[in-house]
Amino acid sequence: MHVVDAHEQILGTVLLVRKDNFVIRQELVTNQLVELPWFALAGVIGGLVFLNLTPGELEIVGKVLDRRERIAPEFETKRRIAARPLLVEPAV
Repeated sequence: MHVVDAHEQILGTVLLVRKDNFVIRQELVTNQLVELPWFALAGVIGGLVFLNLTPGELEIVGKVLDRRERIAPEFETKRRIAARPLLVEPAV
């Protein structure tokens, strides 16, 4: 289910729903898991979850559970180029 904030921007997706709160993966600005209380929920229509909070209010009310930091350039994986196999024609 996609999460839409008060500014009608798609923030991310719902990962977990509990009776007192729910967890979303916020993908709009930062890739992080955020726990929100039920009063942040305005309604659900189809596959869309509407919030009554703006992104600034979400930072105040929400609890960040896990933040995925970008990998530093020195830790990036390097590509390896495999040598092309030689084409051998079959002997006739």
